[in-house]
Amino acid sequence: MKTSIYITLIAVATLASCGGGSQQNQNQTAAQGTETQQAAKPDNQQAAKPKKTEQFLTQDLRMHNLFGKVKTFKTMITDCGADQKPLNPSDKPYEDYFSLEYDADGHFKGYITEMAINVSGVKKRDGDKIIEASSPIEDFAGVELSGIWTYNADNLVQKYVAKGLESKAEYEYTYNDDCELTQTLERSSAEGQSYKVKTTYQILKRDEQGNWTERFATIESETADWDSDKQDFGAYEKQETRYELQQRTITYY
Repeated sequence: MKTSIYITLIAVATLASCGGGSQQNQNQTAAQGTETQQAAKPDNQQAAKPKKTEQFLTQDLRMHNLFGKVKTFKTMITDCGADQKPLNPSDKPYEDYFSLEYDADGHFKGYITEMAINVSGVKKRDGDKIIEASSPIEDFAGVELSGIWTYNADNLVQKYVAKGLESKAEYEYTYNDDCELTQTLERSSAEGQSYKVKTTYQILKRDEQGNWTERFATIESETADWDSDKQDFGAYEKQETRYELQQRTITYY
């Protein structure tokens, strides 16, 4: 992607990815028919589901689908084929470029990354829900990255909009009945191109807290070019479908 889109998506990922993904989150919509989430166990039984919303300590944790007294986490990513096997067995997993940090009460504390909106950038809250945040990009003469969040009836993030460096990205999220992220739809535009990326998630493993520790992501992307005559973007064209195995290690208090 071009630089401006990439920078904007870093901001989107940090507060809107709902638990990692390279991109993230992601994120992170339109279709309700997402794949049934099953555990990768020898007996093929369904993964033990976490309790619904009452196990979340705060809305900050709910935003990223984390249960229990989470301190931080790290996500490792392997590029795969549709069969969930690595594209190249000799390639090592690479680390997702951000992680979140929480205090012992479950409140958002900051990000373990150089370019992100940290807790000092949160401008508006509704209780524990983050509504608005912004942060300067030091490498780009202090240009502001800004983000706005809206929530659904279950108080889960439904939409996130980020703006910065003459670009814009909008994420929409779909959840299952257990308030767990199943799909992210991203729409972004910059420098005469518009991008649409749909990511669906299949949970493979969980820990004792019910948090996913391994999931499979299917990422479908489309692009559209600016049409000067119509003064709008033209029709979207499919670019690629790629797959990721995401493995997450969570540290608790």
